[in-house]
Amino acid sequence: MEKVGKEGVITIADGKTLLNELEVVEGMKLDRGYISPYFITNQKNQKCKQRPLLIVAEDVESDALATLILNKLRAGIKVCAIKAPGFGENRKSGLQDLAVLTGGQV
Repeated sequence: MEKVGKEGVITIADGKTLLNELEVVEGMKLDRGYISPYFITNQKNQKCKQRPLLIVAEDVESDALATLILNKLRAGIKVCAIKAPGFGENRKSGLQDLAVLTGGQV
């Protein structure tokens, strides 16, 4: 409890072993992935870090996605696009939480 503080979230899940494990996540963990692997900045741990522009959408059309990827690769534009987390009302709530955390807008 001390590690997450009064605003933190604690999730308990059944494991595949008899050992107890603790994982502390700084920030927010989403249940969806990148729209394209080209947005990954660290191949070893599959992360995209320090991106000034984060696009969260159900999908990005092929032409728009190609433009984003080309601008990232050729012009060095710092962008990352991920799939929107959750479904229905949970999605709306999750996007609002993400907006608060990042200073973005829904």
